[in-house]
Amino acid sequence: MYTVDNFLIGEAARKLEDAGADIVGLNCGRGPTTIVEVIKEVREKCKGPIACLPVTYRTTTEQPSFFSLTVPGTDVKAFPLNLMACQSTRYEIEEFAKEMKKLGVQYIGLCCGGTSNYLRIVADVYGKEFGAKKYAPEMHQHFMYGDKTKFPEYFTTEIHKKI
Repeated sequence: MYTVDNFLIGEAARKLEDAGADIVGLNCGRGPTTIVEVIKEVREKCKGPIACLPVTYRTTTEQPSFFSLTVPGTDVKAFPLNLMACQSTRYEIEEFAKEMKKLGVQYIGLCCGGTSNYLRIVADVYGKEFGAKKYAPEMHQHFMYGDKTKFPEYFTTEIHKKI
C-alpha cells in the first residue's frame, strides 16, 4: 500500500516517527477489514504509539475505501448518500477492535459512520469503563437467547410455537 506520493505507508509512518511525530497511523477512507493489513505494516516499521480510526463501512479488497463502495447487489456508488447499505456489523467492529488491541494500537476510534453503539464495543474490547456501558445489549434477557428458566412460559414455549 502506497501513499499518494509513492511511499509505502509503513515507510511513510516511520519517516514521520523519525521526524518527531508523537503518534502515527491511519484514519478515514478504509474500513475495519481493509485497514488492518496497512496498520500491520505501520506496526512493523514503527516503535511508538499507533493510531487507527477506520470508517465503519464494509470495504473489501476490490473496494478498499468507502469512496469506492457500491450498494450491495448493484453497480450504484454508495458514496456519499447510500453508505448505510454498506454499514459494518457489530461483530465486524468487535473483531477489528480485538485485532487492533492485539497489534498494540494505543489510539483507537472510528471515523465516518462511527456511532455510539460501535464506540461502546471498541471501548469494551479495550477494557475501558464508561457510563454508556449500561446501554450495551443484555442478550441474557432476550426472549430467544436468554436464560429461559427465568422467563414466563409464554416467552419460552408458547411464543416458539407461533414462530
